[in-house]
Amino acid sequence: MLLILLSLWACITVAVAQVCNGYSELCGRKWSNISQIGTHDSAFVGDLPTENQDIDITAQLDAGVRFLQAQTHYFLGVLTLCHTSCWEENAGPAVNYLSDIKKWLDANPNEVVSLLLTNGDNIPVGNFSAVMEASGLANYAYTPPHTLAIDEWPTLQEMITAGDRLVMFLDYGADTNIAPSAAAKTNAATGVGSIGAQADLCTETWGRKPRVMLLDFFNTGNALAAQNTLNGLPVKKSAGSRFKIPPQWSIFSIVVFASVCLLS
Repeated sequence: MLLILLSLWACITVAVAQVCNGYSELCGRKWSNISQIGTHDSAFVGDLPTENQDIDITAQLDAGVRFLQAQTHYFLGVLTLCHTSCWEENAGPAVNYLSDIKKWLDANPNEVVSLLLTNGDNIPVGNFSAVMEASGLANYAYTPPHTLAIDEWPTLQEMITAGDRLVMFLDYGADTNIAPSAAAKTNAATGVGSIGAQADLCTETWGRKPRVMLLDFFNTGNALAAQNTLNGLPVKKSAGSRFKIPPQWSIFSIVVFASVCLLS
């Protein structure tokens, strides 16, 4: 009986490990060869003009987002998530935000999350290390052995197996290999001004598909369907909008769209 139970447990473990970021097809794919929907200013949630999402980061991750972006400022001696100015929009200490990501990773062992933080006040990078350690998120951080070329990144399965399930970028003080371009776009999967059209433009310009597409109100339209299409994955019925933005925001169905292409 014990042998049967052990064999069953081994089978279950293998089955779970073979699903990476929700798809078995992604397990053997390098992180740098996956196109991801990202939430622009992911921490700023609500109905005000300074807010960019209508569900919090835990709900964003639950919905399928695996790339988060947020602005930081040094406010009253604390690294804080603020939109442009901490007097304008303040989402609280960065350590709380990072702790929420850590809790989600704890509960979802086969997921790899990427994070881009801006350093608007150009403070020493050690301040970010401190809050990463305090939140416990540093335990998940992937540390490249050197500056990586696109084809040198590990696969999702390799990162999951190693426990390195967070990829973190800073826009200051790091050797960045990403180039952003921004334009006013919609969250539609296809059509003029859509995610698909912008992805095609990125492919034409750089010779590869975009790696990250940052969206406001990501859950309006079919952003996750577009993500699956770019990755050659089946489009799930639930990949479209699962939530609705407040009525007062209906005029903002055209949102800021940013594509980020990894460069060699």
